[in-house]
Amino acid sequence: MRIAIECLQPGADIGKRLQRDGWAVEQVDDRLLLADHPGVSSESAARIRLHQVGLLTSGRLRIHFNPAPVGAEA
Repeated sequence: MRIAIECLQPGADIGKRLQRDGWAVEQVDDRLLLADHPGVSSESAARIRLHQVGLLTSGRLRIHFNPAPVGAEA
């Protein structure tokens, strides 16, 4: 599962919080992160992990959930 996170208020250290939880993070620019987690294969599992690190309901973020391409390993 790949997620895209748009930071509406740049400066928050969202990438480090995700990395501590096991996400592989790619910083696209100062407002956009792409993240993958090897143990997350569905949107509901991604939502649970994001909730556990306190990011799911943040008003400072927009989160887009993108399922892995067909045939990709989870």
